[in-house]
Amino acid sequence: MEAQTNSSIALTWEVPDGPDPQNSTYGVEYTGDGGRAGTRSTAHTNITVDGLEPGCLYAFSMWVGKNGINSSRETRNATTGERQSPFVLLLLV
Repeated sequence: MEAQTNSSIALTWEVPDGPDPQNSTYGVEYTGDGGRAGTRSTAHTNITVDGLEPGCLYAFSMWVGKNGINSSRETRNATTGERQSPFVLLLLV
């Protein structure tokens, strides 16, 4: 995990060892304790998953695929930034 905000988590990883990493696709599947889930894919070694709920724990499973064959998955957990309380400003006259 590289960075978190209240509604997004940025993920980065290294190109796996092996012959010719060109034309690989990376998959990311995520589930959150608030019930939100999804799957994203990219040709890059980074992705920002946004639209997440604030203050929730998410499990991210990542894999690489090439020529219709997927690697085993690696799973990591991350939490979005804390839910912010509303700010109230009282002016007394």
